[in-house]
Amino acid sequence: MVASKKPILFDWPLSLGACSIEAALSGGLDSVVLLHRLVILRQQGAPLTLSALHVHHGLQAVADQWVDFCQQLCATWQVPLRVEHVRVSAQGKGLEAAARHARYAAFATSQAQIVALAHHANDQAETVLLHALRGGGSAALAAMPAWRPLHKPSGQPYHGQQPTTFDEAPYLWRPLLHCNRSQLADYAQQHQLTWQEDPSNQQLHWRRNVVRHQLLPAIEQFWPNALTQLQQTAQQAAREHQLLDEYSQADLQQCGATATTLPLHHWQQLSPLRQQAVLIAFLRQCSTTLPSTDAIAQFCHDCQHATPSAQPALLFGSWQLFRYRQQLHLWQPPTTALPAHTLTTPDSIELGYGRLSWQRQLGRGIATAVVANGLTLRPRQAGESITIAGIGRRPLKKLFQEAGVPLAWREVWPVLSQGSDIVAIPSIAIAAPYQAEAKEMGYWPQWDMTPATNA
Repeated sequence: MVASKKPILFDWPLSLGACSIEAALSGGLDSVVLLHRLVILRQQGAPLTLSALHVHHGLQAVADQWVDFCQQLCATWQVPLRVEHVRVSAQGKGLEAAARHARYAAFATSQAQIVALAHHANDQAETVLLHALRGGGSAALAAMPAWRPLHKPSGQPYHGQQPTTFDEAPYLWRPLLHCNRSQLADYAQQHQLTWQEDPSNQQLHWRRNVVRHQLLPAIEQFWPNALTQLQQTAQQAAREHQLLDEYSQADLQQCGATATTLPLHHWQQLSPLRQQAVLIAFLRQCSTTLPSTDAIAQFCHDCQHATPSAQPALLFGSWQLFRYRQQLHLWQPPTTALPAHTLTTPDSIELGYGRLSWQRQLGRGIATAVVANGLTLRPRQAGESITIAGIGRRPLKKLFQEAGVPLAWREVWPVLSQGSDIVAIPSIAIAAPYQAEAKEMGYWPQWDMTPATNA
């Protein structure tokens, strides 16, 4: 292989040091050029360990031919190739989005520190236009960053800086974002490269192809520098999004937020737009699925103006966000009823939406002998009550109210029982007959709600 002459496209970032790179290789012009340039850099002494990945979507009749082509190319260039067969299921996402999801899932299995992608300036311009036509804000208009930790969801803020360490590896790297399609074609011609053509790239029922073949060329007739201008739009949007994120994170910290709760005292003093930005930053801590902008604005309005006793709620996907006693709570309600669990020892139990743990306390909690006889962790039932020492018989409903347990949690808050008797409501109360003696080390059951099963 002849050493590269101009156009060079990109050089090795010296600050990366020695690292492993897996190049995504579809077999098309862009990815072939990318792999070729990495091979040249390897020959020139760049400290990289190079491999390639081909994702077989099975959506084209020629898909097997593309695998053969990639295998032959990698054999010629002495690049190990990994072929991943994926199943693409639209399920309401649209075929293009489903294929992209499957592709990135394959990238996520990489053992390399960097997954290199061949997106270029034309791709970036098309993405900016598509996101603008969908009504996207600064995060959407920022389009594709040059760098991003692969396991950080695309909706999470990340501003494209080159990594200084690989703690969040693998990283996505797009070294061709500053190059346009014509430059890649010139490079391929100069080096006599061959590639495969994807017939779906000409089909105008895909919106991206309409932008690529009709909208963007029409724009360039009147704005010859459209690619550069759209790339600058993406860069400016990324800077604005970074600034917004920094302010939102500072506000979130000032509010005293945890992963699952957002106190409202400081939040309510912010302007409506800052309230919404903080709420988005709060939700992104746990969820990559966000409500619509209108839904977030309406929920913020409701929280600001509803009566103190009201409990405004926002449902989105499988998530629930609600206000209770000047705090917002985020969680995923369980989809199935809590099964009964028999406990013969005071072991901690994880139940997806909550966790039971134990504390040893003098004169407080369940008596040791009672625990030794076995307990059952089960769902509460309507109308139940227990007798509390020094207080008398109290309905569970009243105890939940006094303990400040949000209404949304009460139906799934478990109880500990023995036979037909309730022994304890974890974190809240112990029934008098089962209470540890004053000089005895008892077992205090602690129940903690967790935000979600997939947080």
